[in-house]
Amino acid sequence: MTVKVVAFWGASAGGGEGGGSPGTPGTNGWSPVLAAETDGDRRVLRVIDWTGGSGTKPLTGRYVGAAGLVVAAADALDVRGPAGQPGAPGADGADGLSVELRTTATHIQWRQAGEEWADLVALADLQGAPGGGGGGGTALVPPGLFGHVDRTRRGPVLRKNSAQSLSVVAGTIVELDGALVQISADTEVSMPALVAGEDYSVWLHPDGSASAVADPFSAPASAPAAGALRIGGFHYGLVAPGTTPAGGGFNTSGFSNTGGSMVWTQADVDRIAGINEYSVWDLAWRCRGEQRGMVLDPQTRTWHGIYFCSTNHIANGPSRYNTDIASGTVLPRIPFFYGGDGTAAYGRLSHFEAEEIVASHGLRLPDPHEFRSAMWGVNEGASLGGAAVTIPSTGRQPGFTSRIGIEQATGHQWTYACGNGAAGGASWVSGPNRGQSYGNLIVFSLGGGRGSGTSSGSRASDVSALAWASGWHIAVRAAGDHYQRVP
Repeated sequence: MTVKVVAFWGASAGGGEGGGSPGTPGTNGWSPVLAAETDGDRRVLRVIDWTGGSGTKPLTGRYVGAAGLVVAAADALDVRGPAGQPGAPGADGADGLSVELRTTATHIQWRQAGEEWADLVALADLQGAPGGGGGGGTALVPPGLFGHVDRTRRGPVLRKNSAQSLSVVAGTIVELDGALVQISADTEVSMPALVAGEDYSVWLHPDGSASAVADPFSAPASAPAAGALRIGGFHYGLVAPGTTPAGGGFNTSGFSNTGGSMVWTQADVDRIAGINEYSVWDLAWRCRGEQRGMVLDPQTRTWHGIYFCSTNHIANGPSRYNTDIASGTVLPRIPFFYGGDGTAAYGRLSHFEAEEIVASHGLRLPDPHEFRSAMWGVNEGASLGGAAVTIPSTGRQPGFTSRIGIEQATGHQWTYACGNGAAGGASWVSGPNRGQSYGNLIVFSLGGGRGSGTSSGSRASDVSALAWASGWHIAVRAAGDHYQRVP
């Protein structure tokens, strides 16, 4: 800020008025041109020029002090007055209107609450050019846009309607080859003849229709129509449609506040009869590893194998109906990643080999607390019985199905779990075979075996086995972490 001050500090060479004659007029005096400057919290004035005078200008650059010009800003007069008293608070303004957004089949729209919707931007304007150079395949890679218009919704966009019926829910949005498909009403999935123990994938077609096709691990499905996208799937379980609690061998009494078996209702059975409700998945709600033959425990958000792992898991996947069951006497094949060639088998099935097998499918062994939750629903304190050999195949035995549809869940084969303990030792032991262990590494096995009698159950555990132990009585059931894409 520059302030021009007129007739300030004038200087004259003329004489005064007296008894003599008037003197000669003096020269014009100089007036300072002032600029305000900041000196910390103070405001001071500095002479930046002089105006209106004649003759030689006085010096510039000095500051206005209390008694004249000073050299330093610190000695200058603070021309800013003290702060005034705070004013009274103003009245509250009117509440603003909230802004709402929604998506239609063609546009993103907006409005202020209570007003009419208006187009904000066309969805077509947000789509980039189609990519090129990609090969075929059916990997579970979410497309550019997939989900539901309700971003707070949790769960797959596929919903079980009945034992043999499934729908894509209204509000589902999918990008297909650069075009947006929005499902405006619940759309029933066209079903093939469904086979017990099979996995199916669900495909959305460019016209908004949907269909399911068999999709086993050994022969992954191809698109049933040009431009169709695999958006999810399900497992068709071994509990037949129309099964009742009593007719299916499910427990119907005996629960107490100190233990006992789950008491099944018809609604509980209906959830796993035919299409297993807990097996339904989509691109944004699924297992992080292999999906086929898996069910989700909603309490622990962990996926579990419906079936025990077979010897040829390389061809069958880690969870498949009507296969043999790998054990310490029915030896599994070595995964490719860990040195296998597709046919070579391990020489044992210890905890170490079990870890490698499930890891080769992007999975892991279950944690004990996850296992206990997932196997709840079996007839507690019961075992299959029979000869001391590995049970011959994966299938269903009434009374041994868990509440989420896991078959032969307990009382058939002890099941390896993750985690371990240790017992002290005084020397190195060679049990691991890849390096040695100083002392004994103890592992968890859960659920009970066919010969465990009344000791079997969802909370049954054995913590006496060495990590490198192997036997006919212990098998592998995979578990996997849950993937849920956050909006």
